[in-house]
Amino acid sequence: MQDLATPSKVLAWNADSESSRPPSSYSFPTMCNSANVLALAIAVTSVVFGQPLVGFVAGAVLCGIAEAQGRCGLSHIGMIAPLKRFVPRNWLKCSLAYSIAGLATAYLAGLTVAGLGSLAAAVLAPAYVFWTAGAVALVVLLRALKLIRFKLLQCDLQTHRRWMAEFDMTTVAGMWGAHIGLAFLTVIKHAGLYPLALIAAGYGLGGGEFVLVAFWVGRIVPLWLAPSLSGQSGDGVAIVDGVRDAARSFRVTAVCGLAILGALCAALASAGGPP
Repeated sequence: MQDLATPSKVLAWNADSESSRPPSSYSFPTMCNSANVLALAIAVTSVVFGQPLVGFVAGAVLCGIAEAQGRCGLSHIGMIAPLKRFVPRNWLKCSLAYSIAGLATAYLAGLTVAGLGSLAAAVLAPAYVFWTAGAVALVVLLRALKLIRFKLLQCDLQTHRRWMAEFDMTTVAGMWGAHIGLAFLTVIKHAGLYPLALIAAGYGLGGGEFVLVAFWVGRIVPLWLAPSLSGQSGDGVAIVDGVRDAARSFRVTAVCGLAILGALCAALASAGGPP
């Protein structure tokens, strides 16, 4: 989608901005920090109880949250979140449509990757897949830390701007979610999707698909929380600015997610693969 979070495209959400309580840029960092602590605790617990898949799910959610800083993440938050102030019922309908449609396509994408992994398991030991996933997680972790730089290989497709003129807002929100839920056919900011895809393949059907579903769940967490974190502001530009101002916190969340994935991959590969 072209950047709908520009003043000219969110003018409709700014009519009441004079009376809106200004969003706090510190609320989004609080969300990120809370998610980091919770996910790290879950990851450690998953190792203790021998359930690494749970830890991978926690890391996937963090990687998804970090994608709020991407172009589509910012645009969709900037368009949907202000509805909570003006028309709460429409905000709920749009948020649900976005979430459910994306959940469906994320599950299909997960099934596809996990299915391919199950087929590949006949000729490739899972341990090798997890060693590779760990190596990829390390590389993109170094990128997130700005220790190395390279351009990500990605589809770099945004949802279509013309949908706004052709369909009602709830339908458009569902179409946005369906597109972004596919994960591989949109813009990627912090590259957590790459090790997650290998992890899903390593687990195969019956487990791997839920890794990409968790990535989608992480992507919609900022969308659902944005109205509360911005004081239910009706100013889409101000809400997006609040997310942008928290760029460092979202980057830390990406780092935490990638660190969890890398550590669990190394542990699982050393053990020969999933239990």
